[in-house]
Amino acid sequence: PIGTPLTAFSTLLLSTALLLASLTTAAPIGTPHSTVIPLTTKTFDSTVTTDSANTLWLLKFYAPWCGHCVALSPILDQAASHLSGKLSIGKIDCTIEKKICKGKFDVRGYPTLKYYRDGEFSDYPLGRDLDSIVSFGEKMSQSAVKVVKDVARVYEILV
Repeated sequence: PIGTPLTAFSTLLLSTALLLASLTTAAPIGTPHSTVIPLTTKTFDSTVTTDSANTLWLLKFYAPWCGHCVALSPILDQAASHLSGKLSIGKIDCTIEKKICKGKFDVRGYPTLKYYRDGEFSDYPLGRDLDSIVSFGEKMSQSAVKVVKDVARVYEILV
């Protein structure tokens, strides 16, 4: 009967299983991401380098025990929602994904931030606060060329 302890336990168990499945499922290819995407050795290349809807990435290489990594997590969560369609954010747990962290990127400290654009990985050069990350994502997602009508506008852009 509905309302019995066994039914409540079954509902809780099913809910937990669905939640865990959603956390370990690869990010959908072809749609902009508005959350931080967990990446694994299995999903890294297909998610980061071949998804035409998400061509600019900020990648956080971290360890769960790292205090600076833990402090950066809510900032990246906020940035991901602000930058959906402009910059995708991924996270790689280096205590599990050693092949990516040590083998591919030679990560030596946590957190390490890199970005991916146009087929290349580079070190992220700015601050680790929300404003710096959002500003970086917005600027990097803009066209490389701007059409201007007069010299005054050129000075506005450059300064």
